Formats: sequence, C-alpha cells, structure tokens
Amino acid sequence: MKPKEFEYFVEGFKKLPGISKKSAEKICDFILRQDDKFAKDLSSRIMDLKFNVVFCSICNNLTNNQIHCDICNDSNRYNNKLCIISDFNDLIKIENLEIYNGLYFNLKMEIDSKKKNIDDIDIGLKKIIEIIEKKDIKEILIATNMTINGEFTAFYISSYLKKLFEDIEIFRLATGLPFNSSIDYIDSESLTSAIKNKIKF
Repeated sequence: MKPKEFEYFVEGFKKLPGISKKSAEKICDFILRQDDKFAKDLSSRIMDLKFNVVFCSICNNLTNNQIHCDICNDSNRYNNKLCIISDFNDLIKIENLEIYNGLYFNLKMEIDSKKKNIDDIDIGLKKIIEIIEKKDIKEILIATNMTINGEFTAFYISSYLKKLFEDIEIFRLATGLPFNSSIDYIDSESLTSAIKNKIKF
C-alpha cells in the first residue's frame, strides 16, 4: 500500500495530457528522491506560470500582459491576414519559419469529430469573427493538424465563416503532409512548403 498522499499526487498528474498512471508514478518517485529545494523550486515555477502567464484576450496567444500579446501589438505585421492554429506550440513552429507575418488565432483545441453536439463546443468562433471585422481580414489560413479531428475542425470553421464573409479567401495547408501528423512534429521544410503552397477551400 502506498501512502494516500502519493496516490493523491498520482491522480493529479494523470490529468496532464499524455501522462499515464505509470508515468505519473515515476514522476512522483523522482520528485521524492530530490531534495527539498527541488520541490520548492518546482512548485514555485508552477505557481509563477499559473499566475503570471495568461491567454491574450484577442488571439489566445500566451502572454504575461493581461490585455494583448506581442504579436497583436506588433504594428509591423500584416493585419489583414489571419492564421488559425490548434495550439501555442504550432504558433511557435510557424513563427520560427519566418515566412508568415500576419496575425494568429489559437483555438486551444480541435473539434472531436465523434462529438454529436458540435454547436456546444467553444473553439472561439465569436473571437475569430471579431478579429475579422475589426482588422478587415482578407485572407485566412487554417493550419490545424493533418488528422481526422484537424481536418474536421478546418472544414467546420471554413464552412461557418463562408456563410458570413463571402469576400474572404480561406486556405488550408497544402496536401502532401503525412496524414495523422501534428504541426508541432512536422519538419520545417515540409511545413514551409505546405504554407507557401496552401490550397483554397
């Protein structure tokens, strides 16, 4: 029998994405083997992250400014272009390519294609519409993952926006990327090609 505190900690870590019970137990075991300074430092970093990093009120990008992120505040970017991504890691990946200089919107999730009540899922469509209207967006690139959920999300968003904005060009990443691949794991050359050769919805 393991102490209840150990089991309580394992249950907490199991809630993290990609962490199984066995992985959570290994993490707990590792922490217990460290000195008190390590535990205090780790807990301090977690609290610092939680209370000092927020999502941008416009695009859901990470920021320590409670109003707008650096990208939304950057006057040198093309304000009439919008790239819709699944999560923050994809934004970093695309930014590092240095081939896109427009605005972003971070969905923070993709729609589960198996869900029946899709209209109940909040992926930020109201915020996207606000950005389109305020910035007079002319071109949208939907850069969700090349997975079933990513494709479903891209199709759902494009269909929704086309009904509201007939004059906006909506693009998808070019075909050729391996199916079931996440943006974060695609090599830079393939992703660069997919963005440059984007296809119109």
